[in-house]
Amino acid sequence: MDLALSPSLRPRQAAEFLGIGLSTLWRWVKERHGFPQPIQLGPRTTVFEGAKLAAWRNAQGNVPVASAPKVRRKAKRA
Repeated sequence: MDLALSPSLRPRQAAEFLGIGLSTLWRWVKERHGFPQPIQLGPRTTVFEGAKLAAWRNAQGNVPVASAPKVRRKAKRA
């Protein structure tokens, strides 16, 4: 199933469509201006409009949507 053609996507599907994690999706909802806002259908049901997510992703151009994960390394003991 092509997620971009779905009229509505649950948060996990939206994150998968964008190639990001679920926590990143919610951070983008709060912090990124112009990012499509979710629609609350009920107390436990939230969806994103598939067409709006696809349009937002296409508008990003060559800018990578998801950043590379940061690698943490322990300092070596002397």
